[in-house]
Amino acid sequence: MKELQRLLRAILSIALVLSAVCRVAFAAEFTTTTTAASASTTATSSEKDLPRWGMSHHGSHYDEGPRSKPILMDGIGNTHFPVTSSHTEVQEWFDQGHTLLHSFWPFEAERSFRWCIKLDPDCAMAYWGLSRCCEADDNRAAKFLQEAVDRKELVSDREREYIELWVAKSKVKKAKLAATQSKEDENAQSTLKKTKEDYVVRFDKLLMDYPNDIEARALYWLELPRTLNDDAQKGLQAYRFAMESVLQEVLRKDPNHVGALHYRVHNWDSREGKYALDSCLRLSDVAPNSGHLQHMPGHVLSGIGLWHEAAIAMDSATRVEKEYMYRNMIRPDQNWNYMHNLNYLCFIQEQLGMYDAAMVGVQQMGAGPQAIEGPALLANMQVNLAALRLLIKAERWIDLLDAHSSLFNWNQSNPIDRFLKGYGKTHALIATGKLDEAEKKLQQLKDPSAASVEESRFGRNKPADSLKDEKKKDAAPTAGPPAELIEKFLGNSIKLQELEGKLLLAQGNHLDGIEKLTAAAKAQAENWMNDPPTHPMFLYNTLGDAYLEGGSPQLAIPAYQKTLETIANDGIALSGLVRAHAALGEVEEARASMAKLNAVWSEADQPNRRLKLALATGVKAKAKLGAEIVERSFKKEVLDKKGHSLWTPPMAPSFSALDSSGHI
Repeated sequence: MKELQRLLRAILSIALVLSAVCRVAFAAEFTTTTTAASASTTATSSEKDLPRWGMSHHGSHYDEGPRSKPILMDGIGNTHFPVTSSHTEVQEWFDQGHTLLHSFWPFEAERSFRWCIKLDPDCAMAYWGLSRCCEADDNRAAKFLQEAVDRKELVSDREREYIELWVAKSKVKKAKLAATQSKEDENAQSTLKKTKEDYVVRFDKLLMDYPNDIEARALYWLELPRTLNDDAQKGLQAYRFAMESVLQEVLRKDPNHVGALHYRVHNWDSREGKYALDSCLRLSDVAPNSGHLQHMPGHVLSGIGLWHEAAIAMDSATRVEKEYMYRNMIRPDQNWNYMHNLNYLCFIQEQLGMYDAAMVGVQQMGAGPQAIEGPALLANMQVNLAALRLLIKAERWIDLLDAHSSLFNWNQSNPIDRFLKGYGKTHALIATGKLDEAEKKLQQLKDPSAASVEESRFGRNKPADSLKDEKKKDAAPTAGPPAELIEKFLGNSIKLQELEGKLLLAQGNHLDGIEKLTAAAKAQAENWMNDPPTHPMFLYNTLGDAYLEGGSPQLAIPAYQKTLETIANDGIALSGLVRAHAALGEVEEARASMAKLNAVWSEADQPNRRLKLALATGVKAKAKLGAEIVERSFKKEVLDKKGHSLWTPPMAPSFSALDSSGHI
């Protein structure tokens, strides 16, 4: 062992010496070159142009992304995009990268395209693929695309049209930015119009010149709406039927085309999700090892109220992601879709009344390494939103009042966290009858400057002396994102109206309380986002509860029905409808709601207060959802074959070395 330690120390010493020598030699060579090229260059610009030590010698656009060799991945689906290359293996790796991009998996796609370039440095389409992988980074994308342009004379006419189309797309993106920054500049607006027209003409030409190229048609769905529109989702909605026709053309030629199946799911990710139900069911079989392609059917299935099927899809996605992370030594914060998968699964489990299972998911979200990159104010927000949604929906007020609950990762210097924490606490104070405290807390939320820092920076238990120091740090809150962005994403004004209405009702002021809740419910429904929702409760349910408790079941019914217009087969709304119809003697209507409730909450945790109240009406009905398919049981479905249910850090790779005598 001592010999091994001496050997390692010797190797380290040699490495440090070589590193120092290389740095000196590199600096001297670079200084000589740049001085000869431009004697007038300032020191500042010279430092700026220096390649960063340890970065890729191919260029800065290679500094990020995967570095290790790819493996051929199974269970991700198959697509074929013919490319020109001098190396026979490139086609297989290119197809894998292209397939992975159809799956929204740019990290692994980049790994495959990089290997294509390793095999054939002049493969123009591999650079085109790399530009697509990093399109969120304009600088990297532009440099990779230029590499493709530099080699476009080496490829077929078809491939050249793709490269030139992406050049046209990049011009649209630049023109959009210029037009946004100069809205009164007629030249900027005219340039934007012309670049869009050129882009459309080029895309049409590609489609018409190569009528059998199904990849061009699949990419038409992916690229056209978001390139032409500032809001990609609204742009897609404007073309949904036309895009459906394009995708059906692809599927007629290849029923298992992973891109077309995936895009159909996105195309109908709404209350009209029934149109893509067949693609949802097929996609899970075509790409069983792609986390996002297991995940997306869960979107559609939850949107049409098939909560058990949605849970199976989303749980499958989280297991596939965990297996991938474990095998490839990737942390949760490095895997773009994992936290979203888990958050959405927790929401679906809440909808099934499975609050204990959702609690495990929330704990998992907070258990792994947390994000250390990106906007600091948004870090860990997904964890806190999931915990808040669960505890309010499950009515676990004690946990919400626990200032040091391990479920949350509050940062008191973050204005978003301060608001959400106060919102949850006010909810709990109202529910537990502590109305004076609730009123005081609500005023603090409405006037943040009046709020005092009550807890440690991260909301964890810490010694009293360290709390004092951290209160000083937290006294000067950091600047947050724009208020309009917070409002759009979190709906803080709606949350304040909700709390005001609930407090007024608890204080006995029913008329004003109902008025506040009605306004909040209307605003929430008009701006509802389910990805998953950032509001714990759908407020038409809260309004329906208020009407029921006030002895007005006839007014509660339309409130609960409003919920079902937005959230299909919502258990809280169905339980309220059972009670309201029963109170009015409307037996058949009560039975119809009870049949659906028994199907949705067939595996709900017990006791369940709302289910108990519905059963107390004496209304009985056999579980029946009346859906297009017969749902499987989430609890009974064996998902272990997909991977582990809990995230665990991967084992460190084994290491061995020979000592001076040649022994391990």
